[in-house]
Amino acid sequence: METSVCHTLKSPVIKKFCESITELARTSRGYFEPIQDDFLKAYYQIVEKARINGRLPEGEYRQKGNAFRDFISELIYIRSGGIYRLTDRRIPGYSERTHDVDLAYVRDATVLVAGEVKMTGSPRHKKGTTVQKERKTQSDLDKRLKELTSSPP
Repeated sequence: METSVCHTLKSPVIKKFCESITELARTSRGYFEPIQDDFLKAYYQIVEKARINGRLPEGEYRQKGNAFRDFISELIYIRSGGIYRLTDRRIPGYSERTHDVDLAYVRDATVLVAGEVKMTGSPRHKKGTTVQKERKTQSDLDKRLKELTSSPP
């Protein structure tokens, strides 16, 4: 069941990471638990080492969320037996006219599933000539809760 995720990613490093983790999703038949250690190893080996060694500019590093989105989409697609491909798209909103969501499944103009894939926190990292301090996961919690409550049910 080969699929075409990761194709929209522009960064070669992030695209390689995405392809690696979606292949893990396929080998695990859509279950995360059996591949969680391999997932973290891939993240460190492909993304973090490139960032630490200066081969992954900040703008590209920030695209890693799109690889996570594609990974979650792949897990769902595989677990559904190739039926449900959730993709990023614009859907009708309640707090705003439309929302850009990471994952949505729409059938007959009805939104059946809508979701966001979010990461919280960030490690200490270089941004230009300055070093940004670590941002703990709790730092993002209020922002994530606001996003969750402003999204359609």
